[in-house]
Amino acid sequence: MSSIFLVTCFWTLVADAVGQSLSTRPDIIGFPMSKALSEFHDQIPPFPQELAMKIIEEELGSPVETFFRHISEEAIAAASFFK
Repeated sequence: MSSIFLVTCFWTLVADAVGQSLSTRPDIIGFPMSKALSEFHDQIPPFPQELAMKIIEEELGSPVETFFRHISEEAIAAASFFK
C-alpha cells in the first residue's frame, strides 16, 4: 500500500470529520452552511473490510481468528476518532 494512498485516505477522513463536527454548530458557521455540511453524516463511504482486517492483523501480530471467534463482514456501526 503506497504512502500517497494512505495520506489521501487520511485527509479525506479529516475533511469529512471536520465537516461533520462543524455541521453541529450553526451558531458558528450559520444555518445554511450547517445544513449543507450535515450531508456528510450520511455520505461517507465505508472503509474496505479487507484493508481493516489487514491492519488489525498487522497491529495484533497474528490472524484475527487468534483473538476473535467471529467478526462480521457487514458493518453495523461507524465511529469517528475526531469527536
